[in-house]
Amino acid sequence: MKFGVLGPLTVRTADGAPVSIRGKRLRALLSVLLFHAGRPVPAHQLVDALWEGEPPKSYLSNLHTYVSRLRDRLPDLRIDHTDGLYTARVDPADLDLLVFRGRVDAARLAVRRGEHALAADLYRARWSCSATARCSTSTRPPWNRRSRTWSPPACCWWRTGSRPS
Repeated sequence: MKFGVLGPLTVRTADGAPVSIRGKRLRALLSVLLFHAGRPVPAHQLVDALWEGEPPKSYLSNLHTYVSRLRDRLPDLRIDHTDGLYTARVDPADLDLLVFRGRVDAARLAVRRGEHALAADLYRARWSCSATARCSTSTRPPWNRRSRTWSPPACCWWRTGSRPS
C-alpha cells in the first residue's frame, strides 16, 4: 500500500487503486500514526486526536476498536501495540512523508560532502515525493516560527480531509 500525508490523506493499493477510509476518527487515527510512522505514539495522544474536548468514558476500548478497524481495512499496514504505545510500521518508500524526509536527509549529506549539484537536485525533487500522487509546494506544512521548522498546523487538518493553505 502507498500512503500520502503531504496533502489530503490518501491510501492506494500497490496497483494504484484508491482505498477509501471512511469516518473522521479513522482518518485522524491513520493520519497521526502515519505522521509518526516507525515511532511509538502514546494512547493519550491518539485519544486527543480522535475526540475534541472530553473523550467518552470508554475511550480506551473505543481506541482499540478503531485500531482494529484500521487493521481490518488496511491489512498491509502493521500497527504494533505495546504498553499503551501504538506504532505504525511502514516501508519508507510507501509513505510520502518518509520519502520526503529521506530526500532532505540525502540533500543535507550531499551538502556536507560538498556535492552541491546533487544537493540542489535533491532539494528540487523533495516536493515531488508523494508516494500516491504528485505533491506541489502548496501542500507543504506551514513554517513554525518558534521552532524554525516545517511542522503540521496546530489544528487537526485531517478532520476535514484537506490541508489549510
